[in-house]
Amino acid sequence: MSLNELKEDINKGHEIEFVYKGKEYAISHTKKGCHFNDVNNEGAEQIFGNVDDLVANLKIEGKYIEEILNDFKDVYIY
Repeated sequence: MSLNELKEDINKGHEIEFVYKGKEYAISHTKKGCHFNDVNNEGAEQIFGNVDDLVANLKIEGKYIEEILNDFKDVYIY
């Protein structure tokens, strides 16, 4: 999955679930913005204004999503 494909899927309203370094994460898009959820850490949700904001600011284990996208495992798009 490329960064552009990820952004397109999120903008279409799809939910993206993936595993990174053995931990589960989810990204979804609602009227309130883009939601990032660390499934392993209940309540660790972050909300971003839009997809570009999420890509520019979200860090997972200290790395931006663009840097680690190729390391995602078990990617599901709903």
